[in-house]
Amino acid sequence: MQAVIEGLRYNTETAELVASYSYGYTTDHEYVCEDLYRTKNGRWFLAGEGGPASRYAESVDKNGWIGGKGIVALDELDAREHLENWEQDSKAFKYFDIKEA
Repeated sequence: MQAVIEGLRYNTETAELVASYSYGYTTDHEYVCEDLYRTKNGRWFLAGEGGPASRYAESVDKNGWIGGKGIVALDELDAREHLENWEQDSKAFKYFDIKEA
């Protein structure tokens, strides 16, 4: 999957897959399946799909929603937060300068 966002191309075929997350079943409205990627230039993005109540929802007709898929560009803080929320601490330590408490 690939997309151009603000003049930059994000491509799952050429980026490094860092972590994955899945929530719910494909029949759930809030279903989400996301992969966190890092490009060769150090940019972060999500490639994912989800149900009609997810960030990947697509509008149909005037008031309807269906599941969809797409790419979302992230800054470093958002990427780190995704790893922390997904309980991928070892990967967060690998890519980010995280200090001891």
